[in-house]
Amino acid sequence: AEYMGRGVQLGSPHLNTMESILLDDRIRDYVLIPIFVVVILVSLLRMNLMSFLKADPKVNMQEMKTNQHVARAKFLKANGGFLPERAFRARKAFYNKKDSGFFWNPPEQGDPLQAMANADPTASLGMMKSQMVPMVLNIGVGYFVSHLFSGFLVAKTPFPLTFKFKSMLQRGIDLPSLDVTYVSSLSWYMLVLFGVNGLLSIIYDLSGSAIDEELMAMDMNMQMNPAMMMAPGMAGGQMGGMPGMPGQDVKKTYQTEREALEIVSHEYALTNAEHGLLQKWKKQQKAQ
Repeated sequence: AEYMGRGVQLGSPHLNTMESILLDDRIRDYVLIPIFVVVILVSLLRMNLMSFLKADPKVNMQEMKTNQHVARAKFLKANGGFLPERAFRARKAFYNKKDSGFFWNPPEQGDPLQAMANADPTASLGMMKSQMVPMVLNIGVGYFVSHLFSGFLVAKTPFPLTFKFKSMLQRGIDLPSLDVTYVSSLSWYMLVLFGVNGLLSIIYDLSGSAIDEELMAMDMNMQMNPAMMMAPGMAGGQMGGMPGMPGQDVKKTYQTEREALEIVSHEYALTNAEHGLLQKWKKQQKAQ
């Protein structure tokens, strides 16, 4: 940005020329820097409040056990060739042995409607509180910036830009003849808001404090997509069901995994591996 002496006002006829506008140095001191400092402080406050209001998730041990065994079965299908045949058959029998195998005995599932009726309402309340905090703070800071700092040009990019960037960099200023490279105060606020998470990571690293990656990802998603703030069960770009909603059909999942594992044939991938390695070394020596 260029800051030299007294600036040209937005209503001045000098804007019709292509000459550079010299921005007042007081705009830097009383608009540019305050917006930057306010966004940083509010972001730190938002992260601390979200960490304070974050509720510890309740872990369903039966659901975790089911997911882990399904993942192990998929891993066995994909990489079973690296196991000896005896070890592969033992693991396959653990899951697929009729009547006694793991996938032949799915756990009993309760009535989904009853589970919804008995759901803990405090889980939804905690999720709503953690989502309302950034929304209220962003609305408040946005109103603060648009009310006190509207109509200012605060910076100028050091490189040329096309006309498509005008609506992004000059929010709140309607001057068709103004050069695209000038940045308005409201656009400066949006740019700082979207890039503040990287700066917060540096601040936490320098201070030696641990940072919650989940909260950081959730905060970033809420800034990039305001609709995320009102979508329960979404954090860090991951989908999740509302507390009390019926989950997956365990019986159907077990049956699918059992049938998929049953048709897998074992072929040991390390048969004659030493001979293949020797042949590879010989080819490399001949190439040298």
